[in-house]
Amino acid sequence: MTFILLLLTAPVAVAQRGFAIVIDEISSRKAADEVKAYADAIEKTQGLQVYTIVDRWGVPDSIRKELYRLYTQKKNPIEGAVFIGDVPIAMVRDAQFMTSAFKMDQKRYDRRESSIPSDRFYDDFDLRFKPLGRDSVAPYFYYSLTAESPQKLHADIYTGRIRPTDVDGTSRYDKLRAYLRKVVADKQQKHVLDQVLYFGGHGFISESMTARIDEKQGLYEHFPWLRRQQNGIGFIDHSQAKEVKMTLMNEM
Repeated sequence: MTFILLLLTAPVAVAQRGFAIVIDEISSRKAADEVKAYADAIEKTQGLQVYTIVDRWGVPDSIRKELYRLYTQKKNPIEGAVFIGDVPIAMVRDAQFMTSAFKMDQKRYDRRESSIPSDRFYDDFDLRFKPLGRDSVAPYFYYSLTAESPQKLHADIYTGRIRPTDVDGTSRYDKLRAYLRKVVADKQQKHVLDQVLYFGGHGFISESMTARIDEKQGLYEHFPWLRRQQNGIGFIDHSQAKEVKMTLMNEM
């Protein structure tokens, strides 16, 4: 897999498209002021009509149905969504051929280990799934990609997650409030794209460095002004460190 981090601000436009915030009930109460400020900042800086969906169902199917309704409405249909807090996670089976590196025997290993946690369940409305039940411990809901479903990915909207956790005695809700305040403050600033980071994950293009040799040159062709500054483009490969996750998180 490969990730590219772009730091930029979208141009302000008249609200003709929409954006959905999906948040669990507890987080919506604990961070009510911050979520409202976040929604207001998106509307002001990105020109999107924001819809806030409080997840009172706790079931992925209901959330997907509501997102599809907002996507197909005539006025300000959504172009993207963000899932905040403990929004249910869809664990997809029979779809490993869609992944770049994850391959595991579904019959041999426990379904919690051999299923794919994927928000394509929420943003690719053409895919068809068969429910297989809920995990007994984790907030996972299992689905099988059916044979009748399209066998390729083509997301209709973009999605992302903001999911803080309780670690070492810290509160996920304190982290959420602090993060949203930081995002709101950042959206009030004017930014230009001045730094790009791309990452090579395990198994991507058979881990061939030769196949990636022109990747940086390609980015310079898209963003030629980055040639004029030091460290304008950075690269991390998963093989550079045993615990590369922390290196990547620190860079981001």
